Amino acid sequence: MLEARELRSEHPGCGVEKMYYALKPEFIGRDRFIELFMELGFRLEHKRNYRRTTHSVACEYPNLIKGMEVNAPNTIWQSDITYIYVNDRFYYAVFIIDVYTKKITGYKISNNMRATANVEALKMALKDHCFPKIHHSDRG
Repeated sequence: MLEARELRSEHPGCGVEKMYYALKPEFIGRDRFIELFMELGFRLEHKRNYRRTTHSVACEYPNLIKGMEVNAPNTIWQSDITYIYVNDRFYYAVFIIDVYTKKITGYKISNNMRATANVEALKMALKDHCFPKIHHSDRG
């Protein structure tokens, strides 16, 4: 146990399985060693990748469509953005969705998060459909 603590203090990023192979204990198998040392608190905490997706603003607006009943297509369109990671780059997909039919009425994929992608997706939706009564976005 002392050797394991010394190894961890010298190499703080060393995981339990690597510790097993570095120490090569004869009294215990690999799987039991890993299980035991995880229970003893040798589990590493993984740092999560953090990507800021929005810049919060001082004003927050009320959600006007919350609880609203939708009975027909083209009543409410909702826009949404998703992030796609491809070849070490983020791409941004903007979708305009009809809340009633759940169908995508317009979309645009862009390599930046500027408003032009939203405008292009909205233009695509308006080209094939009539104007909605409400176009909703959750600050995205």
